[in-house]
Amino acid sequence: MASFIGLGVTFATLMSRQPALQAEYGLNAGDWGWCLLAAGAGGVSAYPLTRWMLLHKGSRALLTCNGILLGLGLALLPWWPGGLATLLPALFCQGLLMNGLNVAVNSQAVHFENRTGRFCMGRLHALFYLGVTGAAIVSSAAVAAGLSAHQHFAIVGLGVSAGYLWLSRRFAVDIVAPHEPTESGSHRPSRAVLAFGTLGALASIVASGIDGWTPLLLHSVMGASASTASLGLGTFSLSMFIGRMLTDPLAHRFGPRRLVRGGALLGAVMLVAVSLMPSVPLAFVALMVAGLGQAAVFPILYSAAGRLGGHTIAGMASIASAGGLLGPMLLGRIAALGSPAAVVVGLTGAMLLVGWRAQVLPQRAALPVAQPVGA
Repeated sequence: MASFIGLGVTFATLMSRQPALQAEYGLNAGDWGWCLLAAGAGGVSAYPLTRWMLLHKGSRALLTCNGILLGLGLALLPWWPGGLATLLPALFCQGLLMNGLNVAVNSQAVHFENRTGRFCMGRLHALFYLGVTGAAIVSSAAVAAGLSAHQHFAIVGLGVSAGYLWLSRRFAVDIVAPHEPTESGSHRPSRAVLAFGTLGALASIVASGIDGWTPLLLHSVMGASASTASLGLGTFSLSMFIGRMLTDPLAHRFGPRRLVRGGALLGAVMLVAVSLMPSVPLAFVALMVAGLGQAAVFPILYSAAGRLGGHTIAGMASIASAGGLLGPMLLGRIAALGSPAAVVVGLTGAMLLVGWRAQVLPQRAALPVAQPVGA
């Protein structure tokens, strides 16, 4: 639980102090776009290194290494010399470390499910949003108190490093799933990696698109005030949190495939309704339904991929990161060719594809026979 919260804290701390980082490095909006691209590219590129670490060192070692380095990187980020030219590689490394840590934590979560026979992945993923919310509140308080980005990042970063060092000692020494290869073999993604990764990429397009375009659509297209428009992201995040808290019992009752497919189709229907009858109240209802429909995808994906081995989680996470990286750009292109309102159509299409691609998921949520630690 603490490891998933820590992921949210690290992510939100970096994103919430964007104005301070821009001022520190003299970045304009275009420069910050390159920074986000560098961090996203690091996540996409993490697969070979993460796979090697899992095969040769195990998920506990990966969690320890990436957790400590990610916290130290966050602490040093505002002090980084050389401007944009050196900041971009630093953010690339942060993205790579974040992806690897995400894989390690999810690998340990899958092992916990296998060992105990308890479905918990949805609730654990919900705690990421608890970390995001808490870090956002702390960041707001830090700005109000006049705490500089140097001080804020140093406190949080060193705390994250120390926290993951302590947490890593409470996990299993090594995690090797029943189908995990014992040799490095080919570095090409397997069929399962591509299948799960494609679904993850489509889900990432939806999530990143809603995160990136919701305030603009509510304000510019539907006429909501700036303060009302800012509540859109909160509505979506809240619904994701609620949906993930409900994912485990619902997946057990209805099956992973049916749950993801039904949620995606229901979200798509609501987005179609908004595109046909644009209004602020209906848009908020659609955001809530879309969040509930989207919430189950990644907990179920990580759980299903983890049973094929940590290398499958690593590959799936990297391909899914590509969706989060390309999604805003693709939707931006749709907006440029049509109008901002056309983004809703693009999001609808992505959710329909999520529902179609849910065919790669198992029909029933069945845990395999528990494996001994270190097996």
